Amino acid sequence: EVVEMGHSHWSFRSTPRHRWYGDKRIDRGSSGRKYEPAITTTMSMSSEFRVRTSALLEDVGRDVDPDAAASIGWLYTDGSVRVSKLTGRTSQGKDGRRRSISGVIIQKKEQHFNELNRLFGEPKLYNSESGCYTWNPSSQFWREAYAECGIDPEKPDWEYFILNCGHPARKAWMDAVIRAEGTVRKHGQIRVSQNSGELCEAIKLAAT
Repeated sequence: EVVEMGHSHWSFRSTPRHRWYGDKRIDRGSSGRKYEPAITTTMSMSSEFRVRTSALLEDVGRDVDPDAAASIGWLYTDGSVRVSKLTGRTSQGKDGRRRSISGVIIQKKEQHFNELNRLFGEPKLYNSESGCYTWNPSSQFWREAYAECGIDPEKPDWEYFILNCGHPARKAWMDAVIRAEGTVRKHGQIRVSQNSGELCEAIKLAAT
């Protein structure tokens, strides 16, 4: 017997008792819900389980511009974003498509300046006390980046983005995250520091 399971993002066919290795989301009380290594069978699979594969995902996905994906990656790691509330005014456009989006990137590591200048132009501010530079692209820049990536600026669906953006954009996003939050150890291992949450889970998903 062969069964098919999945959802709008992916699907697979296997025997009912096929064993899968991956991560299961477990409620740890005050520590929150966390993914932990686990094994399950096809028929026991649920939305709380995330399968690990033995090869990188190779798919076409949406034809997302890698620079837009990298820009979003920088914004949610070494940056901050503020989206204006919906007012219903015509100036915000239909469905709020022209709402103001204020997104800034703050960075002091000089090795990243060329990449940040390429993506965002010259920095707008410099803090002599902290040694940090600030890049502040326009609202239009961010609206176009969000639209290109298919991301809602108020409620980003990171799982959908990672699974549907295509390999070049996914790699560009992950490279930006590593530059901002990662360290490369002497033996080549890369470590990324990020608070638990949906973005952290997206980083794990993109890295596996």
